[in-house]
Amino acid sequence: GSSLEPPMLQALDIGPDVVSHQPGCLWLSWKPWKPSEYMEQECELRYQPQLKGANWTLVFHLPSSKDQFELCGLHQAPVYTLQMRCIRSSLPGFWSPWSPGLQLRPTMK
Repeated sequence: GSSLEPPMLQALDIGPDVVSHQPGCLWLSWKPWKPSEYMEQECELRYQPQLKGANWTLVFHLPSSKDQFELCGLHQAPVYTLQMRCIRSSLPGFWSPWSPGLQLRPTMK
């Protein structure tokens, strides 16, 4: 079929020196689904604090792979769920499904 599979989201371990200076941040990376590695893609990320009734926040226009991505200003909850999906940039098509949820803890002071 012409549909993409979602990218692989991964948590990144960051050194304790960085972490102590930056409370409320988390670091992640992602790689495209293997068969689509060389396609031009645009992706979006969404994250949600694990709180009752919390909304998703979307981050648009991301590349289909990133070695290190930092998300800050996360002070609402101790744990966040993140998901990602991609679409081909050049061809008309459909968004991939959202990736499985990745749960991450923002850095604390």
